[in-house]
Amino acid sequence: MPLVMATWLIFGFRLDYAEFTAEGRMRLLAAVGLNTIFFPLFTTFLLRKLGFMDSYQMHTARERIVPMLATMIFYFWAWNTFRNLEGIQPSLRNFMFGNFIGIIALFLLNIFMKVSLHAAAAGAMIGLVFMVMLQSATDLSPMLFLAIILGGVMGTSRMILKAHYPLEIWLGYITGVLTMVIAFLI
Repeated sequence: MPLVMATWLIFGFRLDYAEFTAEGRMRLLAAVGLNTIFFPLFTTFLLRKLGFMDSYQMHTARERIVPMLATMIFYFWAWNTFRNLEGIQPSLRNFMFGNFIGIIALFLLNIFMKVSLHAAAAGAMIGLVFMVMLQSATDLSPMLFLAIILGGVMGTSRMILKAHYPLEIWLGYITGVLTMVIAFLI
């Protein structure tokens, strides 16, 4: 989800990134992809092969601890990199910060229950679109509607798969939205 939403911010608001060439924008997306997809997946693969996890599905909250700690490090690195780059718009910088504080919040909640990370990502998407909508002169209400629909589909699919209870999904949505709003307000 971070890569999809970063793509939306970078290519959806081209004028904000006019100083970057197409190659420069692709490098930004590559940095997001490496830190939010590749490194966490590779770490999870290594943890599974080393026996720290029983399965890639991480059925228990306990199995999520080490992968989430590693992901926290990668998300911090991504946010720290983007906050120090010239030409990065506040929306992307705040989004990366929201991802970082979101994974911290989810890690802390995970101590008590298995919160839906998928729903949290959907909530973060909704929160991001809402916050950008408040700051933009462009009417983004269709994008917000689409984000809500996609978030609903994601949460529903998690319940159909019996991966989470409704409370875990709602807690994920709330965490995702709140962390993104907090990131933009700070």
